[in-house]
Amino acid sequence: MGTLIRPVHIADFDVIHRSLLTSLDPRIPRNRWRALFDWGWPNPEDHVGYGLFDEHDRPLGYIATIYSKQNLRGEHHTVCNFSSWIVAEGHKSAGLSLIMPVLARRDLTITNLTAIPSVVAMFRKLGFQTLETLVWVLGPGNLPMGIGSRGIKVRRVNSQGDLPDSSGAHRIFLDHREICQHWVLETGGDSCYVASTLGRRRRLRTLRIHHLSHPELFAAGATAFQRQGLASCGAPFVECDLRLLQGVDPGVGRSLPLLEPRLFRSTVADPASISNLYSELPLLRL
Repeated sequence: MGTLIRPVHIADFDVIHRSLLTSLDPRIPRNRWRALFDWGWPNPEDHVGYGLFDEHDRPLGYIATIYSKQNLRGEHHTVCNFSSWIVAEGHKSAGLSLIMPVLARRDLTITNLTAIPSVVAMFRKLGFQTLETLVWVLGPGNLPMGIGSRGIKVRRVNSQGDLPDSSGAHRIFLDHREICQHWVLETGGDSCYVASTLGRRRRLRTLRIHHLSHPELFAAGATAFQRQGLASCGAPFVECDLRLLQGVDPGVGRSLPLLEPRLFRSTVADPASISNLYSELPLLRL
């Protein structure tokens, strides 16, 4: 029986979802899976993944390739985020072939943010480095005292016109308008733009931050942000990958290990320049 690896497009969603994605994680609803095929921002490539198909064009394997153009260390660069790698039983040996078209390109920054242990080991052999191992978490215990706000105001943003004209906020807002919650922290003439999604931690809601533009200001207003998140979204937790704080200590919360490290491969980017936007983390609300 012959098989073929080919690029995947939006038109392939229904058959891939029905044949593969429902078994990969049945808890994720169909509309969220579809976000891996139709992101909401411009696609710099002509496909949204790679698939392994049999001679009847039935899918036997799939990997999402979530592309974006991002400003990394002052240079516009194409980023590819791998997600949702699955291969049917009896065809596991073809799994590596699904990622080879991307790995063969040296012009891409590639991220893998939710790999399982066996994939982490494999990707390290393929030249991937550690992007992140820790997540900073601010829990409900900080809410009663309300320490650390320092007069900083926090507001939720629903339109582009309410954003500060800095740090690429307008572009990020437009690209993630339907995906993220958007916030601004302000004090005096200073501001910090934050993009987040809602998740779960210890069965309670948590605001997972995927981008923040001003680590110092965010750290100073972390508990004010937490209180606003609770009032607006019912989320007593706040969390973000530790690297997003760029070494700034908020003085509250704690750092916890991720279950598995996040990985990347790049010739132009370092960990501090890579956010969690433009990936399956906000798209699937992971």
